[in-house]
Amino acid sequence: MKRTLCILLSLLLCAGALLLPAAAEEPPVDPTAVTQSEPAATDTTAATEPAATDTTAATEPATEDTTAATEPAVTDTTAATEPAAEDTTAATEPSAEDTTAATEPSAEDTTAATEPEKETEPQQETTAADTDGATRTPPLSPYHPPKWEDYNGDRDAFDRDEYAWFNSIYCRYYRWRANDPDDTAKFDPAFRAFYADDPELKISGHFVYKPVEVTRYDNKTRVKVTVALLFDYFDTDEAEKQTTALRIPATLDGYELTPYMYRNDPWDGDLLDSGYTNNTVKKLVIEEGVTGISMSAFSSFTALKYVVLPRSLTTIGIMAFKDCTNLRKVLGGENLASLGSAAFGGCEKLYAVEAMEHIRAMDGAAFRGCAFKTLTLPGDVRLGGGDEDHYDTDNVFADCKKLKKVTFLDAGKKTQLLIGNGAFCDCPKLKTVVFPLVSKTIAIGDRVFRNDTSLTTIKNPEKLRYIGRMAFQNCESLTAFTLPEKFVSADFDSFLGCKKLKTVTILSKDTALFDKSYDPYILYWQDVSDMKVPSNFLLALPKSCTVLVVSKEMKDAVKAHRFKGTVKISVAVKAPAQVKLAKQNGKTTVKWSKVKAADGYRVWSYNAKTGKYTKLATVKAGVTSVTLKTAATRFAVRAYRVIDKDVSWSPIVRTK
Repeated sequence: MKRTLCILLSLLLCAGALLLPAAAEEPPVDPTAVTQSEPAATDTTAATEPAATDTTAATEPATEDTTAATEPAVTDTTAATEPAAEDTTAATEPSAEDTTAATEPSAEDTTAATEPEKETEPQQETTAADTDGATRTPPLSPYHPPKWEDYNGDRDAFDRDEYAWFNSIYCRYYRWRANDPDDTAKFDPAFRAFYADDPELKISGHFVYKPVEVTRYDNKTRVKVTVALLFDYFDTDEAEKQTTALRIPATLDGYELTPYMYRNDPWDGDLLDSGYTNNTVKKLVIEEGVTGISMSAFSSFTALKYVVLPRSLTTIGIMAFKDCTNLRKVLGGENLASLGSAAFGGCEKLYAVEAMEHIRAMDGAAFRGCAFKTLTLPGDVRLGGGDEDHYDTDNVFADCKKLKKVTFLDAGKKTQLLIGNGAFCDCPKLKTVVFPLVSKTIAIGDRVFRNDTSLTTIKNPEKLRYIGRMAFQNCESLTAFTLPEKFVSADFDSFLGCKKLKTVTILSKDTALFDKSYDPYILYWQDVSDMKVPSNFLLALPKSCTVLVVSKEMKDAVKAHRFKGTVKISVAVKAPAQVKLAKQNGKTTVKWSKVKAADGYRVWSYNAKTGKYTKLATVKAGVTSVTLKTAATRFAVRAYRVIDKDVSWSPIVRTK
């Protein structure tokens, strides 16, 4: 139909040209020739691109519209889109210009057709769409979707969680961050636009938070208050300026910042590791008034070097600073009392925490893998614990490769020092451990000093009561150990692998100390019909070790419990209170004070030439002096006791 109309239009125009007055001396180029050649191309294009054809047709000279008085509505519609002024101009311009006008607008119109689309899609500029293909590491990490491998083949649970995730704000956030443009100018509006459609969220400065109503007790009265649950943080301006500091306020829009920052429900499925990352912030300042830092709040801040804590802070949550691989110092926090599991785990350069002497509870892996060289800890600290179903409850200071000395402060006669499983295991440079002198009890859990191959000294063990399984396993440099008088229990393999252990002194008089048994199920994780196997820590001692006990009963008990090394009785013997000299007729008389329960005494003289003491005499109990013909001027005396042929000596007392 269109082709027929075009042919008719061409014929009419040709007829009109023949009827033109002869007054035109130089007839112009026949416009019908142009009109005849152009529509064919236009029509062909129109078959596949109607919109482009209509737009091009709108630019045709008005002469066509005027001539085609009987044309269908299509031509009229096209003519209706052109202003009258344009029609008039088109009638007076030469045909050559008309031809140009007929060919040019198609490109212009095409551009005009695509440009408005960009203008009508503001979301492209506010929601971080595509750029030239370059992407950057965003300061916030996406909340990851559920992973099939974490569900152990439970298809129903996976489908349920995946469906919930894809319908959550976390999914939108994930998709948006995955296509984050390398255009910081768009970052801020994009971030705000992302959260703007969530009626529960509010934006204050560079923080996104959610007002949450919580219940508290004020002077034992239950009250409801609204707090700000910090949901997210964005650092547009800071990222551009490579900011080195981030300050966390105590309030947002008048709402107190909740201690549980970034997490409303810490057991919300796969969101346990949903803390954001940041690779620009080097210093973090928590402002006064904040009382707690929650789970994963600042984990994986890979550029972070220093953290400043307020006096108001009392708790740091699970994985709060985990894997901050450049963190070096944590300042302040005088009232910090507890740390969650892996709070600073993986901070491989962390060597100083000012509040360390004040923290009373550290859950599992709180400082695992840090760079401490010395540690001073409270004498009543609890090392280990937490949620065993989800996190590591052991290994508080495990894998601290540079640690050399640990000192526990005195904390009071009624306090307990609880060192949880694996607390200092795999610390190859640890040499000295100093326990508190003033304490009620000290308990060492399983594997506490396991693989500490440099450990040589355990000071102040008087309050030690319990030693767990493999507590000192493979402490190859340990040569001596003392179990105090009120010691209760040591597990059967406590000293396994201590190859250089020469003496173990047992001050307890309780022979039941060795009457232990274990359930093989603990070792082999299989049913052995509840069979109990008698065992004791003596069996793990090397054959070259000597066990020193305080009575014949204990000596017999050690032998009865299959110890294959040497057993001797060693008891405490007091030294003489004083030693005096009296010289007469070329002889020297050495006198000393009597020692109760002593079986005898031994006297030595000092040889100035060799610089050593030489034995002069041994006397039985009741004798408190000896006269000797000697030129020596310095002497030494010590008392001794003999029990079951084993000799115990007092300290040496020397003359001046």
